[in-house]
Amino acid sequence: MQKNNGNKKMVIAMKKVSKVTKKSQPTLF
Repeated sequence: MQKNNGNKKMVIAMKKVSKVTKKSQPTLF
């Protein structure tokens, strides 16, 4: 449970980061 919860938080954080990076550097993703 704990590991899965941590992964969920990481995925959410990565989604937020990817949204920001897509605006500034579209070539990254």
